[in-house]
Amino acid sequence: MKYRIILFSFLFLLISTADAQCVYQSRTVTKQDAKIENRSEIRRSIVPALNGNKKCMVSFSVQINREWHMANGGWEWSGDAPHQNACAMAVKVAESEVLDRISDRNVSSEQVLICNDDERFQELKNISVGTVASIEQYRPHPEYTEEFYHNGAKCQWFVDTAFAGNDIRQYEGVICEIRSGEWVVVDKF
Repeated sequence: MKYRIILFSFLFLLISTADAQCVYQSRTVTKQDAKIENRSEIRRSIVPALNGNKKCMVSFSVQINREWHMANGGWEWSGDAPHQNACAMAVKVAESEVLDRISDRNVSSEQVLICNDDERFQELKNISVGTVASIEQYRPHPEYTEEFYHNGAKCQWFVDTAFAGNDIRQYEGVICEIRSGEWVVVDKF
């Protein structure tokens, strides 16, 4: 029993001290239970749109769970394709709208926390001129995204956030590749 407690304590200490880069992912899925069982005759009309295009307007009834509901939809197109294609899209729009309006939805949500303790992905702290790390450890600059060459070395801009007293400061800098996979900070301001 003692060995189990010691082993568990050691594993907890090992896991809690690991400096892992984690990403939180969330996914929400909506499912509709209702299905269209029957459709009445579809009435369509082709009308001119304001911008010179044409619009196919459709109206019909659909049966969902033994009840009839009105469905209306429209689809605009340039007028150079057959009207049947536009009217088919208008029917899809009308069916989708009536299903959204009538049916109950089942919403499921999934949250996942993915952690990676690979040293190449650990966040750098106290970045200063001369710091050497892999490219993945630097945050790329949001505005200056293109690589450039300086004195024959491939370089990139990066950003860094750090505390300066009670304030948070946003720094910019330049890193250059010194060896394959290794980048050095050459300037930070």
